[in-house]
Amino acid sequence: MERDDNPLKYETQGLFFQIDGKVERSEELYSRFLNKFLILKAHPFIEDETRKKINSAIRYFRLGTEAIEIEQKFINYWIGIEYLFSSKIAGDNTFQRFKDFFSKVHGLSYVKRNLIEFHKQTLISDGATALSDIDDRLDYLLDVNTYNKLSMECLSIDPFLAFKAEVFSGVMGDDKTMRLYIKKHVTNLEQHLVRMYRVRNEIIHEAAIKPNIESLTSNLRYYLIFTINTMVDFFEKPMTEIIINRQISIQDFFVFKSMEFEILLKATDIKHRAFNSSYNENLAS
Repeated sequence: MERDDNPLKYETQGLFFQIDGKVERSEELYSRFLNKFLILKAHPFIEDETRKKINSAIRYFRLGTEAIEIEQKFINYWIGIEYLFSSKIAGDNTFQRFKDFFSKVHGLSYVKRNLIEFHKQTLISDGATALSDIDDRLDYLLDVNTYNKLSMECLSIDPFLAFKAEVFSGVMGDDKTMRLYIKKHVTNLEQHLVRMYRVRNEIIHEAAIKPNIESLTSNLRYYLIFTINTMVDFFEKPMTEIIINRQISIQDFFVFKSMEFEILLKATDIKHRAFNSSYNENLAS
């Protein structure tokens, strides 16, 4: 059979390592980012330098995806990150800004991200029969009785789901525990970023060939995707939500998200604030 007779039965598959993770296909994601950027490009309220940084980050996301060597993927994703977190202020350290700001931005959505994953696991588990109010609105996840019921009734059916339910029972049932849960994530994430920065320095300054960095590269790819998506969503909303008399910059994004994070930790309704955080579940990793 000739290839032209039935092209759907043929495909090419590269022999190099491909980083996918639980994110959308790279081509589709790149097209989505590009289309969103073109929309933002037409808005006069966004600072020109901010548009350039986002455009560069999207370009290096594409270059990282197309690179063959794992070290080249890692470096391209890292350059994309540095474009977004760099500052014009003399003395500002780009990595320190990345560590400080990204951990807070990600911490805002950490609870909701994990609850969405818990919901998906519950749907495919036999333990779902223990719940009568389960639906895609996810409101049932705010009720601590949900986790108590699953932890007891799923112990023999799905022990892993029962264990996660018991963990969430403590997190969702007490504001203090949830604050510690979020703070621990931020601390762990900052430590992980430091490990990644050391690998970055070895590759760039020592021209090192680093084995077994597929997982780190996949993490970095997700961090870049998450940051681009969160920024673009933010810059689409200020037209109606934020009234100011100057153009908006990436620094405004970081300041706003940092304030939002501090408010989250101090809130008396922390469970509801964390649950209602803005988060694109399609970019879960």
